[in-house]
Amino acid sequence: MTRSSDVVIIGGGLTGLTLALQLRQVLPTLSVTVLERHRYPVPETTFKVGESMVEVSSWYLREVLGLGNHLIESHLPKFGLRFFMSNSDNTDLGCRPEYGLLRIPEDMPTQPKMNLPGIHLPTYNIDRGRLENYLLECCRKIGAEVIEACKVKSLDLGDPHELVTEASISDLKINARWVIDATGRAGFLARRLKLRQTQEHAVNAAWFRIAERIDPDRWTEDAAYHSRTRPGLRWLSTNHLMGDGYWIWLIPLPSGATSVGIMADPNQHPLEQLNQFEKVLTWLRSREPQLAEVVSSVESLDFHAMKARSYLSRRTLSADRWALCGESAFFVDALYSPGGDFIAVGNTLITQMIAADYAADRLQLSILARFGEELLNGMYRQYFGLYHGNYALMGSPGAMLQKVAWDTAVYFAYNVLLFCNDRFCNVRFHRMIKKENALLENLQQRMIYRFKRYEAQRNSYAGHFIDQACVDAVQSLYLSSENRLEDADVLKVRLEENIDILERFSNTIEEIVK
Repeated sequence: MTRSSDVVIIGGGLTGLTLALQLRQVLPTLSVTVLERHRYPVPETTFKVGESMVEVSSWYLREVLGLGNHLIESHLPKFGLRFFMSNSDNTDLGCRPEYGLLRIPEDMPTQPKMNLPGIHLPTYNIDRGRLENYLLECCRKIGAEVIEACKVKSLDLGDPHELVTEASISDLKINARWVIDATGRAGFLARRLKLRQTQEHAVNAAWFRIAERIDPDRWTEDAAYHSRTRPGLRWLSTNHLMGDGYWIWLIPLPSGATSVGIMADPNQHPLEQLNQFEKVLTWLRSREPQLAEVVSSVESLDFHAMKARSYLSRRTLSADRWALCGESAFFVDALYSPGGDFIAVGNTLITQMIAADYAADRLQLSILARFGEELLNGMYRQYFGLYHGNYALMGSPGAMLQKVAWDTAVYFAYNVLLFCNDRFCNVRFHRMIKKENALLENLQQRMIYRFKRYEAQRNSYAGHFIDQACVDAVQSLYLSSENRLEDADVLKVRLEENIDILERFSNTIEEIVK
């Protein structure tokens, strides 16, 4: 049987389903077919990692795709990203240096239904399976076709592209005007076109879920620690435990489980120490004894381990009507949860390209392909610079307290400001801010160089904490995206002001650890 579709998306996970939904919302008459090798519904909790959504990815899901009610009703509000630096033997969390939201400024409004006062850009911890099951329903309701248990046997790129699939009933041939690779790390199209380029940054990763809520407040009786913020908030953060050459995520899930993941420098922590659950427990006991005690007392729901090497694609967006999105195109690292942001930006660019093609504007399609390629590669370089060679800093509390504050400030100043004002993927606006982009890139390179040569100013940071809401530079940059700025000139001025704040912050950042 042969049929046609305007857009075929290979891969029906988070990336493919959000793209299908966005395309049908923007172009309601577009025929969209998603080919997914699994059957739905998928397991809610133990399906995939990538459960932490930050400001850009949360905005994309909530405001661009209109999933706000589902996120509030079926997932968890997040109390920001939180970091606990290493201290001595790590036997008491209350003594570990801490960075994150603690006290909420009284003049900030309460976000309705979120129970998190002071957060005007809500973020979420999600169950991936639960979200993807819901996205499947949304796609079908809005007219996108999703074919389950479907494997692509062959693909010939052309005009149209020709796909042969192996479905549960019979083989199906599809002629597609556009074909999109959303197969994630498998990289169906990326590998066939030999587009994937591995990079120097690599980490060993192990992750699992336990059927128990992990609440950091239970790990210490330190009065000063408990006085910093009201009870019942820290566990809602995406919590990070930082150590010598490694970091660990603790993400609470809506199901009541907790996602635990370890990312470690392979030069210090060989994969052989992390490739089985019992080995992970042994590894944790000498480095994170409090976490080891918790996870050893309950059965793990799943376990995975792998060597995670960063990669990008020689080409991601093509005016010949194909594209890669999500992890089929890029993977850098999981620190700061950038995966959802890459989906948000990549999907938005692809939607713009398909809209231009739909309007028969070949010139705009070519412009968007070149612009999008540069934008995504620039985004990749930005994150690569945050990670490569910097695992050596993770056991240095003074360095990491500053670095986390700086990386957060840059994210608020640029990525969040532009995306939440619908300009991150705007060709004309980027032409307006060439000078600002160059200034920020230069400043960022100076700070990366500086952190890598950091020398601790004192021996101990035990009990030192930094309240993100009370670091003037970080807080003012967070608030810079509070109001929607529809005028491009006004937004450009705000960006210029943000870069000035970053420049001043770069000269005073050491004060936050004194």
